[in-house]
Amino acid sequence: MIKLLLAVASLLFSHQAPPAQPPADGITEKEAIEFARLIEQGLLDGKPEAFDSVIDSEAIVEESTRGLELTSRERAAFGRGVTKGSALGKSFDSKSGSSFRFLRQRLVDGKRQLVFRHFRTEGFNYQEFRLGRKPTGEIRIVDVFSHLNGEWTTAQGRRMALSIVADDPTRRGKLQRRDVDLAEHFEAIQKLNLVALNGNPAEAQAIYDSLPDTLKQEKIVQMLKLQAARRLGPAEFVKAEEEFNRRLPGDASKDMIGMYAHYHKGEYERSIKCIDSVDSSIGGDPLLEFFRGNAYLKMGKLDQAKRAGQKATREVPYILEPRALLVSISLKEKGHTETLALLLAIERDFGVVFENLESNKEYAEFVKSNEYRDWMKSRASK
Repeated sequence: MIKLLLAVASLLFSHQAPPAQPPADGITEKEAIEFARLIEQGLLDGKPEAFDSVIDSEAIVEESTRGLELTSRERAAFGRGVTKGSALGKSFDSKSGSSFRFLRQRLVDGKRQLVFRHFRTEGFNYQEFRLGRKPTGEIRIVDVFSHLNGEWTTAQGRRMALSIVADDPTRRGKLQRRDVDLAEHFEAIQKLNLVALNGNPAEAQAIYDSLPDTLKQEKIVQMLKLQAARRLGPAEFVKAEEEFNRRLPGDASKDMIGMYAHYHKGEYERSIKCIDSVDSSIGGDPLLEFFRGNAYLKMGKLDQAKRAGQKATREVPYILEPRALLVSISLKEKGHTETLALLLAIERDFGVVFENLESNKEYAEFVKSNEYRDWMKSRASK
């Protein structure tokens, strides 16, 4: 599980900006962008190795196990697990139906990081990759952060490594209180992860309540609580949001969940606020106009919905969903000529063939139109 969300340091501006600080790893902006484009193109070509081959598993193991004194056998076994778990290329490449696109690079605490958008029909996420340079000069990914899960790969790896040393009194005695709690409750957090996403949300709440207060301060635990609470209903979700804000003030990662949760509860203004927060935290993404457009459509604000959908379509032309939003708007407006033009463009650009529209209530007025009748006649003559 992986996550991405970065605290943005505030700068005090004088009449002259301070000189830019060089990255601690020596990786230039140009090198970072070229590296990102190679990953992106490889995945567009359906080659998962374009991602898997540039993961520095050794660096992830080193950071995850720092100070834990694993034996050579334990470290080797842990390393094999990290290598296997980091092989995510198949879930990112174009053959999986994903759109995995590079958005930008940025410098955080002297480290180059790459922001990618991962979009699928069933949902989307932002992944951020922290870069490092090997002694031999190659650039590699040394950590991965998922906005939706709110956690770096090395944070998850550390919990797993702690479970290895938990039963050894000597090593356990050298751990800090937080690490002891993580070791003791490793299985509970793993179960919370499974139950929050796929199981009984009431059970997830019970697991959360059983955790010590030190672990309730962990972002991943708060994110999982939010995941479960959104399925318990509006009141429980609001309570979970309030606790998240109290324990992690100023952290915007909850908005990745909130933008969906508020939308499905009909709280469209709150959903848009969450979208705005996500947009700010990742440095901007035109695809988020599609999500705003959906909220505006539900609110009956067709002009705003159309502007948002048009911007998303213009700037992210390779994703179908913004086009579908514009179709829904044109059907609401009974703009039959526009509806037909949009459907023809979708067929041309995405290979979608529209059939049996007569059975779809949303298209009831359109199928009565001259535009639809003429379209069907032209098809029949071919």
